Amino acid sequence: MMRGILPERRRYVGVYLTEVREGLIHDLAAKEEDLSTAQRVLIDRVITFLGVARLIEEHAREQGILDSRGRLSQGLTGHYLSFNRFIKETMALLGLEKRQVEPEVTFAEIVKRYDKEEAETGTRDTSGPSDNATAGPGTGDLKGAGAMGEDKDDQEPEGGE
Repeated sequence: MMRGILPERRRYVGVYLTEVREGLIHDLAAKEEDLSTAQRVLIDRVITFLGVARLIEEHAREQGILDSRGRLSQGLTGHYLSFNRFIKETMALLGLEKRQVEPEVTFAEIVKRYDKEEAETGTRDTSGPSDNATAGPGTGDLKGAGAMGEDKDDQEPEGGE
């Protein structure tokens, strides 16, 4: 990893590292050229140490984490933890931290917010359903020819009499 060459069976780690590098650049700038020199160096160091940490994890997955005497292997105790600490500290230097995700708004909260806005602006119709909506035929103040509930006596006869 430090030479920039991954073992053939670990090429997928290179794809992962490329995606992470592009993601870090995107988090900080529109394109790589917009980064400061210091940001580029820090990103490159993060990617290198992330690659080493990933290779240690892959080795541990295949070989186990204990040495021949039954103790944690040296790579997992000292180096692995150092690499992870460096990655975390460098991300902090870059200003990358866990993003706050806004909680999903429930329907009840939307209604509450809507009611509050209407109360503040005074545009809410508090009269409730109109009497016309519940009234039977021939009642209420309905306008327009042929409206439901209009008395037939009020209509002009067809044919122009």
